[in-house]
Amino acid sequence: MPGNVIKDLSDREVEILRLVARGASNKEIAHELFISANTVKVHLRNIFTKIGASSRTEAAMYAVKTGIVITLPPEISINENQNNQNTSPQKKISGFQESSDSAMQDEKNQNSTELVDLASNKSSLRRKQLRILAFFLIIFFVSLSLMIVWWRSRLPPNGIKNQVIPTQSTRWLEKAALSTARFGLAVVSFENRIYAIGGETTNGISGVVERYDVNLNTWNTMANKPLPVSDINAAVIGGKIFVPGGRLASGINSDILEIFDPQLNVWTKAKPLPIGISAYSLAAFEGKLYLFGGWDGKSYLSSVYEYNPERDEWSLKTPMQNAIAWSSAAVAGGKIFIMGGYDGKKAFASNEVYQPNRDLPGENPWRTAMDLPEARYGMGIASVADILLIFGGEGSSQGFPAYEYLPQKDEWLSLNNLDQLARTRFGLISMETQLFMIGGLSQGIPNAQILVYQAIYTVAIPLVR
Repeated sequence: MPGNVIKDLSDREVEILRLVARGASNKEIAHELFISANTVKVHLRNIFTKIGASSRTEAAMYAVKTGIVITLPPEISINENQNNQNTSPQKKISGFQESSDSAMQDEKNQNSTELVDLASNKSSLRRKQLRILAFFLIIFFVSLSLMIVWWRSRLPPNGIKNQVIPTQSTRWLEKAALSTARFGLAVVSFENRIYAIGGETTNGISGVVERYDVNLNTWNTMANKPLPVSDINAAVIGGKIFVPGGRLASGINSDILEIFDPQLNVWTKAKPLPIGISAYSLAAFEGKLYLFGGWDGKSYLSSVYEYNPERDEWSLKTPMQNAIAWSSAAVAGGKIFIMGGYDGKKAFASNEVYQPNRDLPGENPWRTAMDLPEARYGMGIASVADILLIFGGEGSSQGFPAYEYLPQKDEWLSLNNLDQLARTRFGLISMETQLFMIGGLSQGIPNAQILVYQAIYTVAIPLVR
């Protein structure tokens, strides 16, 4: 493989590729590197694109041929050729064998090519099946591309394209409600369960923690957060839930960082924030927390704080362009998008993109993407398959239409405006192909409702053998 391809891989991508070559699963990689499984998926997608691989096996072989690893696990080993019984399979894989004639070198290259194509050198039938499958896939994708071109030609020529989705309202389903109606809460997902933490109720600020089982459609009460707070967010790193800052019942902003262990149902404390902050936006990226803007009790903030769990320390990073609170943050395509916000006078339509890996001396980690269709704050944003969906919020009016943002094209598509989306300061979390909207304020009243949105439908295509 060309050397410049290896250089294109970041240190984190090389580390993940090495673990893939050793047979580690996404969950095992996430556990070892203290990052989420979704982050691992994003890295793998970027790695596959950079090295031209379409499977973990191809990626593993790439790692061997470039020297990232020396040997592969037994399940990815090469079958010995009968005419080369004196040659060690391990030496063939690692690339350290020196051939004495061109015939043996050709045989080695042939074996390597056959492994990448996942075809046995003894099975010509399998290769024919793959060619037939490839032919039908080409026909399918060409037809799909033509349909997309035709569909896009019928769209109105304006900045926001109306996305026609039949029976849009049928995508929303109502599930078992929270036992406590609240807003300003934090919501995260972990191991097919959703955790709703803190927030404000009609009786004041609460530390209640409820866990939702997606399969059973039931809620269970967990250990209360020791410090009740509202206007918070949370993120999962290394199997633990991190909840920084928040607004106390006294109105003062907290600087406390509390960590919840879902396995043990126990709360602990970590190093406090440099200052007390609420109404911030939060994202987990590469095993670290990133906290954007917010309100410190006196002024709106443009600051960005990074928290490193391994070192238990906070550090100040390059600030945002605007000093805002009530913005929303989400990760897509290896970048963090911070959208909307409020500065005490007006709502913002900004869409700022932050790349933590570029936050170095002499570099600018920020760039500006296409603004939201209208200014808003207190909305929910979630990432599904690297597409960002935005619902609710407030600004000049309530009940904003829903949109989806395509980071690759820097383009917004509109969805149908639904009455139940006239909501703000709720929790929005993605799980697989679904979005869960939890709690919030509806016409100034705390809400306990849970709505589930089917963001992506999968269609089974039969294969002819």
